[in-house]
Amino acid sequence: MDQETYWELCRNTSIALGVSDIDSLANEGYLSIDGINIQFIYDGLFLNDRILCVCEIGKIKKELKEKILESLLMLNFLTGSKTTGVFAVDPINQCASFVVTLINPENLSADDLADLLR
Repeated sequence: MDQETYWELCRNTSIALGVSDIDSLANEGYLSIDGINIQFIYDGLFLNDRILCVCEIGKIKKELKEKILESLLMLNFLTGSKTTGVFAVDPINQCASFVVTLINPENLSADDLADLLR
């Protein structure tokens, strides 16, 4: 997928989702749906066959950190594969996140991608 196709997919997905800023996902890689922050990470030079999709679950409270990390590890164990996504902690903002790699995103229509994000 080239940069232009990525930008078009992001823009059309934003339109399908009915978000107010239809260029935010394509330009900045960020989108918010029903209060859930979503980030797309796309590298058109080296890994242009995938989009990394990071869905923020929420901030980790210090007093619950050990229990939350244990739960995230258990979820990873139960899903058994990174093809279904992995649960992680963003090291910068200390948010629990669900991360999935969308392989060959050029095979997705904007409506299909919007449905996946809902």
